[in-house]
Amino acid sequence: MDKNGHERKEKEKRLKRSILTNMIIVPFIPFLLAIGVRFYFFTTALENKTVNSLNRIVGDHRDMIESFLMERKSDLEFITNTYDFEEINAANAINIIFENLKNRSGAFIDLGLFDSRGVHVKYSGKYQLKGKKYKDEVWFQKVMETGTYISDIFLGYRNFPHFIIAVR
Repeated sequence: MDKNGHERKEKEKRLKRSILTNMIIVPFIPFLLAIGVRFYFFTTALENKTVNSLNRIVGDHRDMIESFLMERKSDLEFITNTYDFEEINAANAINIIFENLKNRSGAFIDLGLFDSRGVHVKYSGKYQLKGKKYKDEVWFQKVMETGTYISDIFLGYRNFPHFIIAVR
């Protein structure tokens, strides 16, 4: 093969490479960019949809919990508006009231009556809480100030996670 033939073959190889580059590899770059842009917008839209959906679900659950707590508080306010301290403090009265509450809602675990000094004077439930002093507890002080209090979940004397709904 002579020099011209060899040069011609090299030109043909370069031409083939140039055609290959221009027809396959160069169009592949915008294709990859398009895939990247679509992936970004798809993931962003999916994330926004998921976050919005979770916000709605959390809001609905918050509203349901708030409604539940307000209903239980209303149950206790009804009792305090119906009976005075002496009537609830009478023998076995708190047990009857507690049974009626449990029949209305299984959410009540126990029921207690406290005097103004924070002493647990009457109790109906499975824990031994009668006689305990709550004067220094934040929830007792708040209920004495504002008339009602709904606590966060805590362990307390029961050493069991629970919350308090208290009404003066």
